[in-house]
Amino acid sequence: MIDGNSEAYFRGRKLKGRSLKVPEGYKGIIIKEAAKEDDGAEDARRQNQEGEGDNEEDEEKDTELHEIGSFDEVMLWGHESMVEEDDAFSKGMGEWIGFAEAVSPLQGPGSGCEVLLTR
Repeated sequence: MIDGNSEAYFRGRKLKGRSLKVPEGYKGIIIKEAAKEDDGAEDARRQNQEGEGDNEEDEEKDTELHEIGSFDEVMLWGHESMVEEDDAFSKGMGEWIGFAEAVSPLQGPGSGCEVLLTR
């Protein structure tokens, strides 16, 4: 890597990349859905509900997520040429953070709340 730019090859195609830092006060996290334990009770409950018809509302199911890693920069790759400074991903990250702060002013740098950056 030279000056935040990288060069690599994938299946014989030349890729050029540039590093995009996660904005100050934020961090990117990698999450994974927690493994669900199946003791047979879920199958029995589902079979009972199917026999009762559609009168009951579907139960909301919570999904448990675990942080398995974090990052402070993203590498943007382009085929044969460097990714532009104003590409869709770069603009999207800025717009998404601006939208998140507008919707929930409690989120943001110094608030103790973290914003998840994903793609």
